[in-house]
Amino acid sequence: METHKPDIRNWVVFFLLLGGTVFTTVLAGGALFSLSLLLILGTHEFGHYWASRRNHVRATLPYFIPAPPVFIAGTFGAFIQIRDRIPDRRVLMEIGAAGPIAGFVVAVPTLILGLSLSQTTETLPVQGINFGSSILLSFLSEMILG
Repeated sequence: METHKPDIRNWVVFFLLLGGTVFTTVLAGGALFSLSLLLILGTHEFGHYWASRRNHVRATLPYFIPAPPVFIAGTFGAFIQIRDRIPDRRVLMEIGAAGPIAGFVVAVPTLILGLSLSQTTETLPVQGINFGSSILLSFLSEMILG
């Protein structure tokens, strides 16, 4: 299979959707929220894109999906579109795993930065379901916040 380079239309769509998503996420939570969310989301999607290119599977650049400002997060996420058949299970696994791995590599330092910029306050008693916390979040919170 030959390698595929995105044409100008892919880049135009990419930047239009990215711009719209930046706008709606800034409205939803401010610049730092937007930057961290889109950095994690974009890295996740570019992980899939990179793995597709590495395995000579044609794929689009990420399509970011902006959400109307009434929604709390400002985005409905993002996706890439695979344009070729995936040749075998190994390639499918690599493309599928590359996104979460890339996103995790960016999410952990983002979490550490967010915790280091946080201030602790007294909590009020809350009624309802307590979903708890992840082991990683509990560990990093204890290390950074004390």
